[in-house]
Amino acid sequence: MKALISLVALSTVAGFAQTAATGGSKVAMIDIKRAVLATEDGKRDMEALKQKFEPRQAEVQRQAKDLQELAKPLAEGSKIADDARATLLKTVEQKRLALQHTAEDLQAEMRSEQNEIVSRVLKKLVPIIDKYGRENGYTMIFDAQFWPAGPVLWASGPAADITNAIVSAYNALPATQTAPTPGQ
Repeated sequence: MKALISLVALSTVAGFAQTAATGGSKVAMIDIKRAVLATEDGKRDMEALKQKFEPRQAEVQRQAKDLQELAKPLAEGSKIADDARATLLKTVEQKRLALQHTAEDLQAEMRSEQNEIVSRVLKKLVPIIDKYGRENGYTMIFDAQFWPAGPVLWASGPAADITNAIVSAYNALPATQTAPTPGQ
């Protein structure tokens, strides 16, 4: 996801490089991730994703609780015969590995679907950022999530942050322009 966001940021910066050649520099920053998640499409799709994965997350939590209960005699130092202890240890380890695998698969699937949502919204957000930047005379717009560790050495804080303006412009589009296209 960071690579995709960086690519979008770089393409936006490149688009504004032409403005820089004509003189004057006006710079802004946008928190792309926050912008995507604050759009009506982003909020709706992330909520649907959350609801989709809630049952599976609950199942993973239930399995973790069951595993804790199963391992309780081992943790409490209960007196168990050596062969029974060995069998229980083996069972606990097998279930722990299975649970870990299930949880990792769930996280990977959720991340993948989150990235699809972000990508879909970003495709519609980039032209809005471009238009906003051109109409407001910006030379460059940086992604705020990388500041202060990223390429921006200084920014005037909230005065340079155009995230809310971009989200408002996106949400103001007619529903037909922001509705997911078939197959997405």
